[in-house]
Parts: sequence; C-alpha cells; structure tokens
Amino acid sequence: MLAPKLLAFACLVAAQSGYAQLQAESSYWLSDDSDDSTQQRVFADLSRPLADAPDTVLGAGVGHWRLSESDDHTSFRVARGRVEHAFSATTQLEASASLLDGQAWSPTLGTATLSHMPDRPFYVELSASRGLIDTLAGIDNHWDIVSVGGSLDIGPFAGFTVVGGYTQQALGDGNDRAVYVLRLIHEPAFSDRWLVQTRTRLLRADFDSVGFFAPERLDEHLLLVTYRRPVFQERWFFSIEAGGGVQTVNRGERKGIYTADLVWRGWFNDHFGLDGRGGCMNTGGLDTRAAGGGYMYCQAVVSLLWSW
Repeated sequence: MLAPKLLAFACLVAAQSGYAQLQAESSYWLSDDSDDSTQQRVFADLSRPLADAPDTVLGAGVGHWRLSESDDHTSFRVARGRVEHAFSATTQLEASASLLDGQAWSPTLGTATLSHMPDRPFYVELSASRGLIDTLAGIDNHWDIVSVGGSLDIGPFAGFTVVGGYTQQALGDGNDRAVYVLRLIHEPAFSDRWLVQTRTRLLRADFDSVGFFAPERLDEHLLLVTYRRPVFQERWFFSIEAGGGVQTVNRGERKGIYTADLVWRGWFNDHFGLDGRGGCMNTGGLDTRAAGGGYMYCQAVVSLLWSW
C-alpha cells in the first residue's frame, strides 16, 4: 500500500473541480537483461485540462518502482505530478515532478521541456531534468544525473529532416559528460509508411564511472528502418522499427549493435484504448551495458487508457 501522504499528493490535482475532460492511464513497464538486472514500474495516473484555462493540463499519479539484480533488490513508492501548458500555437511547456519514497533514499526527481515551432522548417526544444542512475550501485550511493540540453530540427527538405542535439550531464559520482546526437531522417516520396534514418551518438566524459556503464568515450552509429500504418478503420496504429550499426567504447574494438522495436496503440471505442510497445537491443544505452559477450537488453510497456 502507498503511504497516505503519497496518495494525498496524487489526488490533489484530480480532486479539483472545473475540469473539461478526465483521462486515466494504468501502465506496467518491465525491463530485463542478460546480467539479471530487472526493473518493474506500475503506475496509475489521472489528468484533465482546466475548464477556465483549456490550454493547461494538470495530472497526477502514484506507482511502485522495483529494481532487482542477481543478489539484491530495492524499491520506491512514487507520487508524481505534471503540467502541460500551451503559451501559443507554436510554444509549449511540459513539466513534471516525482517524489520517491525508498528504503534508504527518497529523492525528488523532475523534468521540464520547452518546445517552440516557428515558421517551418525549424523546431526547437530545450530541456532540463534530474534523474537517478537506475542501478543498485547508483542508488546505494545516492547518485543522481542532472541534465541540461536542447535539440534543433531542420526540414523537411525533399523528404529529409536533420536533427541535432546536445546534452550536458553532471553525474552524482563527480563525473561530467556531454552527449551529442545527430540524426538524418528520410521519408521516401513513394510511401508515407516508411521512414529511414541514421543516428550518430557521441559521448565524452571526464572518466570511466565505477558501478555502472558510463565510459569516458562512446561512439555509436545506427541505420534504422521504420514501417508504420493505421489499421482497423484507422482506429489503431502500429509500427515496427529495426536497425543495426557499430559501437566503440574508449577507442576499443568496434562492436556490432542492433535493435528492434514494435508499437501498437489505438482505441477499442470512444472511451477505452491501449498503448503497447516493446523492443530489444544488444546494448543497454548510456547506463546499463556495452555491446558484446552475448549481452541482451529488452523492455516493454503496456498502458490502458480511459477518457471521459
């Protein structure tokens, strides 16, 4: 059972009067890898726009987050809230905060994203966040990650869009790192169901962190192909994405990497829907594991949606 103080926090927004539409979501998120590291997150959220300010949406939720490794585990009870506000047709803000109640650590996490779409072909996004390093070593040492970054989309031109992003991160173990991302996205003229993109990600840090995967230098290059289409009288949508590339850690041996993802979402009727997605890759991203040695990382999330 969640503590009463967390339930009170989660119900604060939902109990307000004057809303125009209520939306509810129940979600279950699971990740697992070949190093016996497992995460499970269960959440229930409510949200709706303000009647006297329909450009503002408030939401709140509660949940449980459990992390397990081969010989130990830890967990958090979570209460979270969020706000979305449209300043205009081109500028929007989304912010959220989470209160974690853990066995030995109870941090407050949050994120804020400001997006602006001036006259095409530009789209600008700025973000700031505080998260945690989701390994037992990171949690035991109370290591967080403070990130500040931004991205710029340019396009499309003849079906091509260029996306550039930069994020500066301060890790709780004293390490600082910069992450650069460059994507080239192409939607072929013969069909809007296909999408082809290249993604380059470069990481540069002060040193190799200990207790989790955070190398001093990481280079990744991926080619991804996506097929997407509406189905069942366009009430449902699915997409499948697959790709491969190379990864180099600290100027070492170049390793092959691959990834595959499936998305399925839609509405059974006007009030009840489902959003499901899952995928696997042979590298765990920035905080889990490098490619090689038969490593595999998979994750999936299923959300049930209600709208009144």
